Amino acid sequence: MPDEFDALASALEMGLPIAEYPFAALADGLGLSEDSAIAAAREMRRSGLIRRFGAFFDFHRLGMRGYLFGASVPESAKERLISLLRVSRNVTHIYGREHDISLWFTALVRDDAEAMGVCRVLRDMGCGFVALGMSRMIKLRPSFAGSCLMAPAQNVVFAARDFKKTDEREMPAVRALQRVCEISRRPFAAAAHSAGMGEGELLGRAKNLLERGILRRIGASLDHNRAGWTANSLVAFETSGSDDEAAMEAEKVVSVLPWASHCYLRRIFDYELAGKWIYNLYIMIHATSWDELGRREDFIRDKFPYRNFISLRTAAEYKKTSFVI
Repeated sequence: MPDEFDALASALEMGLPIAEYPFAALADGLGLSEDSAIAAAREMRRSGLIRRFGAFFDFHRLGMRGYLFGASVPESAKERLISLLRVSRNVTHIYGREHDISLWFTALVRDDAEAMGVCRVLRDMGCGFVALGMSRMIKLRPSFAGSCLMAPAQNVVFAARDFKKTDEREMPAVRALQRVCEISRRPFAAAAHSAGMGEGELLGRAKNLLERGILRRIGASLDHNRAGWTANSLVAFETSGSDDEAAMEAEKVVSVLPWASHCYLRRIFDYELAGKWIYNLYIMIHATSWDELGRREDFIRDKFPYRNFISLRTAAEYKKTSFVI
């Protein structure tokens, strides 16, 4: 990633100010002009470094439930299954991983019944699989800009607790904020106009949703490969003790690691495997080379007191998108 983009890319990842002229406010803090910041951000999107620009929500507080599925797929069914998952609006990420259970994907659904529907498809295709619900979100702060050599000082770890969900009256603002995708001087004005509301009203609602954690940020999601993070792995542990103890232990370790982007405690929802899947703590880690990744896998394994550990290295990316309400 070019050096002149680095600080701006980092700031865009952290999120735009919720303001009438957000790029002006962002640029002022970086010693740039508004026009140069907008031009650089547009170039980052044109080049593919910015994979997505827009609003990022905590969909669990919008009534959705996140599941992780791992499947051992018969070769005769692999292409058909990947095609089905790619066109599903509920499936956001699909990866091939180095393991007998080689196909992994995430899905957002309304309830356990919808998740069970996914399990039925996997069974019908003759897959061995594990379906994992989420019990604790410990960290969700992907940061791939080169300047993020230290963990961000804020918005890093989301506490593992129950939050009050939004209600239907707030959904027009949520849908409007999902339209904030223009890199322009007044991106909120364009989104508000398309939703039939005033810019001031949308800004006020956005600030409220941000304060309550329903809106996580409005900014950029970077393509980690283009940013230099070409080696990636999902590592998992079988924890001991209570979920509270495991969550506190994991938060202590991953909150200070800028190369550990996601961390969850998960529960087994359903499975169809020769043996029961034992892993319940999942951490996504990144590196600039496979050798570096190996060292980081060893480092993070040694930081936990748990005996059972597995590494699921990324072999292929089949889909990476965002859910739209």
